[in-house]
Amino acid sequence: MTAQPRRPDARLLPSAVAVWLVTLLGLYRGTAGLYWCLAAVPVVALVLWRLLPARRLVPGILLVAVASSVAALGLVLRLQSIETNPVHVAAARGMPAELEVRLSSDPRPLSGRSGGVAIRARLLGAVLDGARHPVSGEVLLLASADWRGQTLGQEMRCRGLLARSTGPEPLVAVVSVRGPPEAVRPPSAILDGIQRQRVALRQTAAVLGPDAGALLPGLVIGDTSGMSPALTEDFRASGLAHLMAVSGANLAIACGAVLVLCRLLGLRPWLSTAAGMLGLVLFVVLARPDPSVLRAAVMGAIALLALGLGRPGNAVSALCAGVIALLWYDPALAISPGFTLSVLATAGLVLFAGPVRSALVARRVPRALAEAISVAGVACLTTAPMIVALSGQLNLLSVPANLLAAPAVAPATVLGLMAVLLHPIHPVLAGWCVWLAAPAVHWLIRVARWFAPLEMGVLRWPAGLLGAVLCVLALVVVVAALSGRRLRRVAFLVLGCLVLALLPIRLVRDSWPATGWAYVACDVGQGDAGVLATGEPGRAVLVDAGPDERAIASCLNRLAVRRLAMIVLTHRHADHTDGLPGAIRGRPVGAIAVGASAGQRWIRSELGRAAPGTPVITVRPGDRFTWPGLRLEVLGPRHAYDTGTERDSTAVNDSSVVLRADVPAGRILLTGDAELSAQADLLAAGIDLRADVLKVPHHGSRFTDPRFLDVVRPRIAVVSVGAGNDYGHPNPGILRRLGELGTRVLRTDQSTDIAVLAHRDQLAVATRSARAPPKVARIPQPTEA
Repeated sequence: MTAQPRRPDARLLPSAVAVWLVTLLGLYRGTAGLYWCLAAVPVVALVLWRLLPARRLVPGILLVAVASSVAALGLVLRLQSIETNPVHVAAARGMPAELEVRLSSDPRPLSGRSGGVAIRARLLGAVLDGARHPVSGEVLLLASADWRGQTLGQEMRCRGLLARSTGPEPLVAVVSVRGPPEAVRPPSAILDGIQRQRVALRQTAAVLGPDAGALLPGLVIGDTSGMSPALTEDFRASGLAHLMAVSGANLAIACGAVLVLCRLLGLRPWLSTAAGMLGLVLFVVLARPDPSVLRAAVMGAIALLALGLGRPGNAVSALCAGVIALLWYDPALAISPGFTLSVLATAGLVLFAGPVRSALVARRVPRALAEAISVAGVACLTTAPMIVALSGQLNLLSVPANLLAAPAVAPATVLGLMAVLLHPIHPVLAGWCVWLAAPAVHWLIRVARWFAPLEMGVLRWPAGLLGAVLCVLALVVVVAALSGRRLRRVAFLVLGCLVLALLPIRLVRDSWPATGWAYVACDVGQGDAGVLATGEPGRAVLVDAGPDERAIASCLNRLAVRRLAMIVLTHRHADHTDGLPGAIRGRPVGAIAVGASAGQRWIRSELGRAAPGTPVITVRPGDRFTWPGLRLEVLGPRHAYDTGTERDSTAVNDSSVVLRADVPAGRILLTGDAELSAQADLLAAGIDLRADVLKVPHHGSRFTDPRFLDVVRPRIAVVSVGAGNDYGHPNPGILRRLGELGTRVLRTDQSTDIAVLAHRDQLAVATRSARAPPKVARIPQPTEA
């Protein structure tokens, strides 16, 4: 007789949901909402107790009431302590402060900032207006690249400007740090030893090459500090980024090894449990306490405790208990996308992976393949609503990508963990383990790079709550349709018809880049990057590289640019140059062109490090460059500006290289960040500045001379600008003046990538966000001012 599968114990599920909802209420509505919650919980519990006839439900109601009340009370006390904190009060006035902190996270790079990092820290003390205050609480440090080498547990002294957090996270303040780090006390011996092991793994794995050597620490302990932005983007775009988020799988391997060793030594169950707990704590510290690690650790601790007591724990109960405990301890996890995705994926695997695997095996699918399909498929489906809510798109290719990656994940992780454990004892054996892991790691990189460029499998979807609800409804319909044989046949028939009908439309609508493109303004956020096509397929000229390596690499990949004839860096500001490594990685570059004001020191230090071996040339007004289908002429800067220091941002902007490009679509004027003085110089020189397309200077800032716009008189104006930027770009007055000239204005923050092309012998534009064939820009010549 076949044993019936044990039903999951979901008695803690209502309590976990209630605690999560109460925490969200407190984070978004503050103490007022929590007071109402504390008042309403006992009333609701009493009403339910009186109305419900089944007395067996009473313990569950009491448990929900107690758990949610504890969460509300704890969050009230936390928020009140923040409101009365002297640092929080000073942050409301933007005061400077000197703080002593203990770092509670490793530095994380800030996208778009020149080497900047963000670090979470615990307050130990503060000096405000000359008075010292013994304070506590959590702050977020926004620091320069000098802080990259700091580690978890260090006690530091820093100075900077205070500001209040604009989000719901319960932070005492956000600190814009000024100056280099000043160490007060090193981390404890344990933390220092573990940090040495992290560094040792990075150094040992480096023999595999830059990409594989950086990926292995990410797989094993979540250390992605060495991964290039391009590789990170490949894993994100292919749906494999979760492999670098240390979770239950890594923890199971670590604790499992400890328990097996204890069994071999013949230790008693309680000693084995204690050893497992110790290994769990050490692994969490080694991997850093990210949301997914904390969730897996708490769940594993509960399971180990149940094992030690002779009561093997139910996975659903362990997950719910872990969620409750973690939200009590750190309410900010309630708004962490990583924590939410981790919980959803774990719940899906616990509840549905087994039945799906059994159903596949019953249909004669090989057990190993059924295991891989069930794990990858269930994890992707259960996290899909959250993913579409965050990104506004659904990646249908993530399931096959995960299926291909699955066989390599376990060997790479196991061998990497063995390398970590063996390194203090025998570094040579640790190196052998790394070499044995190499084929699996290289396979994962290959899978990510296969699937990353395939945008045809990415479906646009409404973002936010509406998108999540629609996704849930779609999943419910699919599951219901597949549950019965007749409905399943109908569902597959309908799906096949939809594929046959929509695939040609999808191929047409996703035909990016637009055929015959001559110039593309890449959406790189708050920065500049433009691509000029040559007559040779796959070869182009890049003008500026934007602030983000991933963004420019993605844009060039979409355009199928495999070679760069030249890269022109208009001036040395981070929002134009920091993406350079992503642009040149994997692409031959003919030369890098800079203006005469660039400075030899900058060329040697920055360009020499980012593009070693690439020729660097200095361009001046009058220089011309020609390729098939493209003629480029340097128009400015007309004068040399003193740019010895970047503190004079205006001088650096005015030193921008100004280019005139003649392409089949017409004439394009590329102005970098040239401001009033540089524009006046161009006007005074009497140069023919008329152009069909204008890349508006300095992201459309107010430092644009209306006379300059009148002379250029563009039919199309492109503004490269980041959404919601803090600079007020583009300036409404500049947009208004362009409108008066009859110019069509396109912005990358609204249209993403913007292409200029010749369509049926007329000037045309196409935008990637439109997902449609290019539309002819039927715009009359601008009127006289």
